[in-house]
Amino acid sequence: FLRSGRVRDRLRNVSRTPRVELPKAIYFASAVSGGGMHFSFLAAGRFIKPCRTISHLLLCLLLVLVAASNAASVEKTEKIIYVAPHGSNDTSICGHSLSIACSLEAAAQLVGQAEEQLIFSSGSYSVSKNIRFTSQYPLSIVGNSTTGPPLLVSETVSGKIVFNVLDLVVANLSFASFWDGAILFENITSNVVFDGCYWRENRITGGGGAAISFVGDRITLRNCHFSRNTASGTTGTPQIKGGAVLLKLTSVSTLQPSVVIDSCDFTQNEINSRAPLNLAEGGALRIEPGESADFSSNSNTSILINGTGFWQNSVKINAVDWPQAYTGPQISAGALSASFISEVHITIGSSKFASSVVDADGIRPLSSSGGAISIVSTHPNSSFSFINSGAFDNSASAGIQRLESSSAGVCQGGALHVFTAGDFKVIGSSFYRNKCVGPSGGLFGTPVSGGAIDMGSVARAAKFSVHMYIASSSRTLFTDSISTESTLFVTCEIASVRLVCRQVLHYPHI
Repeated sequence: FLRSGRVRDRLRNVSRTPRVELPKAIYFASAVSGGGMHFSFLAAGRFIKPCRTISHLLLCLLLVLVAASNAASVEKTEKIIYVAPHGSNDTSICGHSLSIACSLEAAAQLVGQAEEQLIFSSGSYSVSKNIRFTSQYPLSIVGNSTTGPPLLVSETVSGKIVFNVLDLVVANLSFASFWDGAILFENITSNVVFDGCYWRENRITGGGGAAISFVGDRITLRNCHFSRNTASGTTGTPQIKGGAVLLKLTSVSTLQPSVVIDSCDFTQNEINSRAPLNLAEGGALRIEPGESADFSSNSNTSILINGTGFWQNSVKINAVDWPQAYTGPQISAGALSASFISEVHITIGSSKFASSVVDADGIRPLSSSGGAISIVSTHPNSSFSFINSGAFDNSASAGIQRLESSSAGVCQGGALHVFTAGDFKVIGSSFYRNKCVGPSGGLFGTPVSGGAIDMGSVARAAKFSVHMYIASSSRTLFTDSISTESTLFVTCEIASVRLVCRQVLHYPHI
């Protein structure tokens, strides 16, 4: 049958026509030459040797079918669900087009069937209860508006956006006026990206992360803006961490940073409390291991903050009305706080920290450290680098001690408080008008160290500071209370005495 004239005529016709493009660059062509059939094709990007005999034809066709099947699976596209402020609640008909878009609640119910993308139209979305997105597939949520990001606003005390997903991208959305936190990650998330999003005037009481409370492996914040988000204490709250953002890491990645914060700004975010508590850290941002984290001795966490501004963030505690028996908390980091017992490498580059405050007001022996930044790591291989960045007008103040007590509040690091057993590097950075402030009265003086930088007190450290400028910082300008193995200070300048730093000990790793 294959050698019949009808088939030869059809093959001749095929040979005169152009190649037909099939999915994923699969081409099939045939020709008749010298009485024999030659088949050649490109399948899934690979040239297969021409099938010169009929006996190879079935094998060639089988390879084409396999390649086409693979191409179809590669070209599988995500499902699109359209969302609008006054969209339909009928999940059987909504979401397929802009004309019949879903409401926010209906869209959340449709999520979880496949890889999906939610496209939000412009406007204001009311959140009257918890809206939960649950999916084992990648999920992306995108605001589609030329007049500004679509706005999600809470109308009740408990309404928030809850994610129970593995892989998430959120872009071009705004979250405002949530009373109990805007975004909560309920379970461990593998990878999250927020790009071009805004959080403003969100609150949370009795916890941290008024804008984002995250638990997972990796998170990226890119071109995001956080303003006037507040975490407040309440009776029975032992700790508050992260006024705007609380990040709890559950595992480590040696191939890419666990946290990336790029080209963002944090403005006027705060922790405040009149209720008794033990600990308050990170007026804007707090990073720490999650409760379920299992960081072994071989773990290596990397955190990168680049091109980001922290402006007027604060931790403020008013202890005037606290019970007389209460000893008072440790408070730190008006802007950024990070604490790890495993190996961690934190790099801050091309960023600014200005007018951040750690303020303890009352009659307690309060410990206050890191007006802008507090970094704690007890692992000997950890490192903290502050590169081409600046800290200006930041302050930390300790509270007035009890008159009947012999202990006093401690103030450490008007700009930076770095307690690390590893490397601490300051390169090409400036510190201007940072200060530690002790109480103005009382029987006992308050220890004050590091108007600009306090390096804590640990057993071992190797560190250096290159091209650093410190000006007009109160009390001690630069405090190093560490027994160091090697220290190097070069090309530094302290404005009050116009001092150029000189090498103290050779640093072997430069």
